[in-house]
Amino acid sequence: MDLVAIYSTMAGRSSKERFSAVPETNGVHEMAFERYLTDEEFRWLLEICEILHLADYRDELSRLFPHSFKLIMPLRFVPKAQLIADLDKLDTTFSIDRNGSPFVPLKAWLEEACSFGGGRDEERELKQLISKVEAVFQAHLPEKQLQHAERLSAIARETMRIIYMPFVTKHLVENNSDVRSLAQAIDRALDRQFRYNQKVYVRNLQRTITVEWADELCKQISVRVESRFEFVPFTHEPIVWKTQRFSSGELSSSDYTTYNDDIELEAGAIEHIEEVVSADGQVTTTTHTLPLLDPGSPYVIVSDRKSGWKLDSDPTYEQTSPYVVDGTVLKIRNLAEGIRLVYHDVAGTGLLLPELNEQRCTPNWDVISFGAEIALKSEYLLLPGQGYMVVISRNGEA
Repeated sequence: MDLVAIYSTMAGRSSKERFSAVPETNGVHEMAFERYLTDEEFRWLLEICEILHLADYRDELSRLFPHSFKLIMPLRFVPKAQLIADLDKLDTTFSIDRNGSPFVPLKAWLEEACSFGGGRDEERELKQLISKVEAVFQAHLPEKQLQHAERLSAIARETMRIIYMPFVTKHLVENNSDVRSLAQAIDRALDRQFRYNQKVYVRNLQRTITVEWADELCKQISVRVESRFEFVPFTHEPIVWKTQRFSSGELSSSDYTTYNDDIELEAGAIEHIEEVVSADGQVTTTTHTLPLLDPGSPYVIVSDRKSGWKLDSDPTYEQTSPYVVDGTVLKIRNLAEGIRLVYHDVAGTGLLLPELNEQRCTPNWDVISFGAEIALKSEYLLLPGQGYMVVISRNGEA
């Protein structure tokens, strides 16, 4: 009995949803989906296999498959039935991960089958099927990547929950409704905290903050922030960089004075930059649109900003970032006589520590007296929303 006849007596091919997550087996991350070939094309493939006697060459045809994938292939005792089962498995497997790259088993099998003799007609027909498989793969690749990202996201959320609260075990989640509710709340919070939607990240941030008096009466404090850092883009499109200043204490946005606000690319001043400043209640937003550079090129930004306000109405200066910041060196200088500065982490602990290890063991290393400065660096990258605060107090009162 030939392959098509055997196939006609079977219950039919397996049916799957367009994309479905397949549990990891033997280390294989498999992505299953509906199928590559129509029923007519599948029968056509079986006819070619019958002509080329491919049922007798299972080992040779599957030699390119990872060993772990071979272990989850179906097993039959009859060679022709085995070939049909193999092709059904390959037809409904979108791809597997091999060395970090997507590998399409059905395409590899068809390419190998082309080398098994036969006439030009069979080789041409196999190549037509290869083209069909490649077209389907390219058409559905974005969908597969999205599903893969969602699977990784789910694994990441569960892992982060286990790290954050190790006592919340899977057994507790499944059998205790209160714990399950808490676990779901933690998942939502972590998902919101760690989902990164920016198209750039910041690298090698070097920043110096200088605090001094802005007037002789020592009522207005000024804070100068000199920065150099790299914007590293993920895409080739203009970068829209927004900075926000939040009024605090008794002050409103109009009570802050901007003495200087210069931003340059290290290669030269940014030309034709769009800068829009808007105030909404207690928030002042400055939007800079940076020009396009060569694809993949980081933007080396140099900025010099200085602002001032009435100290007794707002004794703090805080900076956080909506970006991931990989590598930070921060210097804080106190040039205001009669003032003591105190450094605090924001949204974390141990975010920035003294560059010199011996200073870390010194009590009150986070206090900067008049005439002193401190150099801090990040131990790890800073996540969005993390940063620091400088408390500015008179007469040594923190």
